[in-house]
Amino acid sequence: MSGKLNVGLKVRPLPKVDLRATNAGEFVANMGQTDDVVAIAQKGFQRGLFEKVIVYGTNENGCAVDYAAFGVTGSGDDNDMVSIDADDTVSMIQRTDRGAAEGVSRTYARFLSLGLNPTVRFHYRPEIASNPELRAKHNAELGLVEREALQVADGYVIISHRLTPGKDGGQYFQFGRGRKLG
Repeated sequence: MSGKLNVGLKVRPLPKVDLRATNAGEFVANMGQTDDVVAIAQKGFQRGLFEKVIVYGTNENGCAVDYAAFGVTGSGDDNDMVSIDADDTVSMIQRTDRGAAEGVSRTYARFLSLGLNPTVRFHYRPEIASNPELRAKHNAELGLVEREALQVADGYVIISHRLTPGKDGGQYFQFGRGRKLG
């Protein structure tokens, strides 16, 4: 044995903003959303417009039973870099955090097994959310229509947990699972 260890690991630098936009797009795609919604997620996070995107599992009454979310904190501007495994055969979410990838997969499978409809909601950063003119401008650019907040289904409480991937502490995945009261 030569003493040389060849692990074959190759990493590449990636701007955090690109990592976040890619993860947002993969997240909504893996939660059953269309290519148009994937594009909106990627564009909104790439431009720093969105704070989070939530995909709710809604029942026949349009009320939330479960949810999964992807969100960011902090800036993540183009100068902030992370090192990512260069293996493009694996999803970016999985390269960022395997537990988050599994959480996304399991949550969507739960939606399907319970007959829940995946319903997406984008949340702007506070400085945009609080400004009606900016919201209207960005809604028009992205093709979004404002919707009312979803209500939790009667007789349910949603218990959630949050995962913060080690690759970028400024992003997170959150999963909420409905429990029947009583």
